[in-house]
Amino acid sequence: MASITVSPVTNILPRDELAKFLPNPRAVRAFEGMQTDVTETIPGAVAQIVDLTNSLLAAPYITWAETPTLENERPLAVTSTLTLAITTTHITLGLAQSGVTAGVYGGPSSIPVLTVDQYGRVTQASSEALNSDNVTEGSVHTFFTDARARAALSGGDSIDYNATTGVIAVTQTLDSGTYTPTATAIANVGAATPYEAQYLRVGQTVTVSGRVDVTPTAAGTLTRLKLSVPVPSALGQNYQLAGTAVSAQTSDAGAVLGNMDTPQSAEVRFVAPGTASLLLFYSYTYTVA
Repeated sequence: MASITVSPVTNILPRDELAKFLPNPRAVRAFEGMQTDVTETIPGAVAQIVDLTNSLLAAPYITWAETPTLENERPLAVTSTLTLAITTTHITLGLAQSGVTAGVYGGPSSIPVLTVDQYGRVTQASSEALNSDNVTEGSVHTFFTDARARAALSGGDSIDYNATTGVIAVTQTLDSGTYTPTATAIANVGAATPYEAQYLRVGQTVTVSGRVDVTPTAAGTLTRLKLSVPVPSALGQNYQLAGTAVSAQTSDAGAVLGNMDTPQSAEVRFVAPGTASLLLFYSYTYTVA
């Protein structure tokens, strides 16, 4: 440990020695008294000063450089994020420059892109144009674009849609023609012969009329026969296809309703008056769905 050692021992001069440089006996006596006071008080005071000085030298200090005088000094060290400037009058501790140009990043038409280090300092900054090309999309919420909106739409019943131009137009479907339905026995049918039928479609509504000859297998029994439709439709209920069928010979009548089997079709139902062949003329209407 660096320390100061002082030996404040003072020897009292005899009177004959004092007389060599003092002018008279009175001065000699006065100096003798002063010597007594000094030799009694100075050693204690000097010892206190020495102890205090040695304590100060041994205390921990923050310094800006190492020194041989102090034993427990703590030299001030700075990291790359700080600066230390020393002049003859000041010691200045400040932030080191991060390399980012001072300015405003981001605004109404741009978004800031920042890099932050472990000390919370911005070490890189730039701006990107504020548009969806610079923002990562999620898997659920996606950005609106003309192409995406157009691709999400499609035409439907009586509606035409152009995905290239985005034009939506209302159309009126008008179609007519003839076809020979396929007849399929369901119950109490020995034979069935369908003839060419005609249909008219206006929009989503189809009207069909025609003739089918049916030979029942038993009289007084509910007779059921399926007839295919000219325009396929996914019926939700059997009443969405409805019409009538009338015999040309007996004037017996029956109902025409939707048959919900796959594929869906028209079903002719009537109670057979006998087992002879009946000429049934039918007409029904349904909606294309």
